[in-house]
Amino acid sequence: MRTIILIFSLFFLGVNSSIRAQVEKISPDLQDEMALRRDNELIPIVINLSFQPDLENLKTATRAMTRFQKRDYIINQLKTIATITQVNILSYLRREHEEKAQMIKSIYLANVIAVRLQNQLISNVANMSEVNYVFMDHVSFDLSDTTWNVKKIRADDVWQNFGYTGDGVIVGVMDTGIDYDHEDLDGNIWVNPAEDFNGNGRPDFYPYYGGGDLDYQDNDNNGKVDDLVGWDWNNGSSEDNNPMDDYGHGTHVAGIIAGDGTNGTKTGVAPGAKIMPLKIWQSGSGPSSNYWKAVEYALENGADIVNLSGGKRYYQISEAEKATFRQVFESAITAGMAIVVAAGNEGHLTGGYDPPNNIRTPGNVPMVITVGATDINDNIAYFSSRGPVEWWNLCKPADEWGLAICYNDYPYPPGLLKPDASAPGVNVTSTKWGGGYTIMSGTSMATPATSGVVALMLEAAPNMAPEMAKDILEGTALELGPAGKDSIYGSGRIDAYDALKYTIEHYGGTFAQDLVIPSGETWTISPGVTLKFASGKRLIVYGTLIAEGNASDRITFTRSGSSGSWYGIKFENSSVDASCIIKYADIEHATYGIYCYQASPKIEYNTISNCAYGLRAYYGNPTVVHNTISNNSTYGVYLYRSSPKLRYNVIKGHSGASDAGVYAASGRINIS
Repeated sequence: MRTIILIFSLFFLGVNSSIRAQVEKISPDLQDEMALRRDNELIPIVINLSFQPDLENLKTATRAMTRFQKRDYIINQLKTIATITQVNILSYLRREHEEKAQMIKSIYLANVIAVRLQNQLISNVANMSEVNYVFMDHVSFDLSDTTWNVKKIRADDVWQNFGYTGDGVIVGVMDTGIDYDHEDLDGNIWVNPAEDFNGNGRPDFYPYYGGGDLDYQDNDNNGKVDDLVGWDWNNGSSEDNNPMDDYGHGTHVAGIIAGDGTNGTKTGVAPGAKIMPLKIWQSGSGPSSNYWKAVEYALENGADIVNLSGGKRYYQISEAEKATFRQVFESAITAGMAIVVAAGNEGHLTGGYDPPNNIRTPGNVPMVITVGATDINDNIAYFSSRGPVEWWNLCKPADEWGLAICYNDYPYPPGLLKPDASAPGVNVTSTKWGGGYTIMSGTSMATPATSGVVALMLEAAPNMAPEMAKDILEGTALELGPAGKDSIYGSGRIDAYDALKYTIEHYGGTFAQDLVIPSGETWTISPGVTLKFASGKRLIVYGTLIAEGNASDRITFTRSGSSGSWYGIKFENSSVDASCIIKYADIEHATYGIYCYQASPKIEYNTISNCAYGLRAYYGNPTVVHNTISNNSTYGVYLYRSSPKLRYNVIKGHSGASDAGVYAASGRINIS
């Protein structure tokens, strides 16, 4: 009991002293629907519980945790809360016969229960003491429709220059399903390891006794039998384990994220990423609760990103649904999962569609990455939805104790600026349901391009928080339209190369190929960053490298494996001068710690150790001051026709010299 009390005191909203004398626990639109239906008809509803988690307290409690620790902690806390508070309602619903209560969904991220319930039982549920409000689970047509040229956002430059393709990153795609048999996608479909009966990492949808994966068991105890590649929440009146596309939209979206070009055209921004199919729409429509359950599934099964190329128009959902969308999505983001959402395709519509109602829900949720669409010339697409959005006097209704979640942080005007960024979304070629390729347009196509860029970033920096990924995307976008962030383009059109460059500069990375700083580019590596290189690979500098750590937060350049040597840092030509600096860095396990070829950078307060050569200068004149160059296998400093400034260094303990070793073309100079 002490544990339960602790959870409730930390993570539930406090009690409001102003208690309403009378509580209306059934939403007006649901009352209208009930009046039109027969007693035995099923109505999709959402049951909002009295006790609601306090997201701000969860943020405080997890502030010092890594992204992966946050995920585990928040899932555990919210599941515990839901288990305790939902038990009586779920017991009541499950006691009823199948024809009276169907498609029961317990959603812990917002502490609600979705169910298709007989009309005559809705009032009974509403009167239960644990319930504070019951509202409609609206079913609507939700697609946004589009992607196109990966070169426009320079994703191909990321593959070529950095070697990142999204490898190891899982992207959940909430959509109409995915054609997981498509030639360009079948190698990139996420496979649930607990349900992969034959262990080959591929989806084999046939029985285990024939060599397939289907053993008709719930091997991971998540309530879903044989959820091999994801789940389908919208197969008519039931759910099943086959999230195959039935419309084409989801396959097109998935191809923009991770189509690998096997069939001839590389459509994916992150062709090394894994796609988790999350089917929430049948032929383009589905209830709000499908979104919420899909987010939970993605979070629990390790998705790093969720892509949602669709959403609800302002007239399609109630205020309670809108508030629940924000609660679910922001809880998942707080737990460490990035969510990228289409702004919508209503930018050309007027009347009731004017801001703040133009951007769909949940694209209007503050913490999600909301994406508009541009064309090949970086003009905004005529259909791309515009901001700002409003969050004001929007509550999940309070119960008789005054408990409620309310959003009053963005009154309109001025509202909250959305979208956050834009991406190519007009006449985009991607994978087609059934094979081959097709062209679509819409913010639906811009959104997966953005998810793909986030996947590239997370391969480089797996522990990056979703909030930081959002900031980097916005901060590195190509500004279009009015100066600064605006309600049409957001912060501008995304740029994968600049986003990855910033990520590497501030979070580091691991490289399986040479990393080249081109002439004309300046790279500024932040204190505390570690860059790792595979055996024989180099950091080659033609432009400007500024790698300045400090005494307490040093920069590290090292190998990526436990053995072997990377090549080292090579300053490549005479245009490299004292504007390049390496300071307070640790350089280790390289063939050449630093190699100055006709270059004269500043090298100060570094430790260069366990290399073959600590420093090599060939026709270069670097400034080498206050460094410790020790325990290198050949020479500490090797000079050829170079006149570097060597001052106040400790150079010692090298196998190629009797003690401290500096070797010049005319002989050896010992410095202690």
